[in-house]
Amino acid sequence: AETGLETDVAIRGGGFFLIQPDTGGPALSRRGDFEVSNSGELTDGAGSKILDVNMNPINIGPYRKLIVSENGDLFIEPLNEPEGTRQLAATIGLTSGSEEPLTKDTDGEIRLVNGGVPDPDQNVVLSQGFIESSNVNAVEELVDSLSQQRQFEINVKFISLSEKIDEGGASIMNLPN
Repeated sequence: AETGLETDVAIRGGGFFLIQPDTGGPALSRRGDFEVSNSGELTDGAGSKILDVNMNPINIGPYRKLIVSENGDLFIEPLNEPEGTRQLAATIGLTSGSEEPLTKDTDGEIRLVNGGVPDPDQNVVLSQGFIESSNVNAVEELVDSLSQQRQFEINVKFISLSEKIDEGGASIMNLPN
């Protein structure tokens, strides 16, 4: 979805950003709602640091404008330079995945099955000013959830009814002759 924000970056097609979450070692993410903290660190909406191609957190100096190219090069227009001056601040660490399977780790982050992350490769295409939409339709899931809840309630009523029928049958058998 187009947002027009210069700090929103979406991945076109397959691939991942390399991130450093607070919970553990480097991980993979498709979350592109970036922000620059007061200390100049580039983080995503979850607070994970965005890593560059050398697996170091990205730090950005004071800037007027942020430009992200399709290959992950991050340019800034520094505040103390004349307008239109572009300076390469970093290259966002990207990877197109790996031959090894990926899994969600215990901290909820995506890593290789045997730990770690694939090596960076810049074969991923980025779009600045866009953010990836959810692949879940919330309304559909809500309706489905309500339908399953009603089905469960009906099953509970059937169980309760069959228990009463069973008790009724047992009490008839206990009647004196």
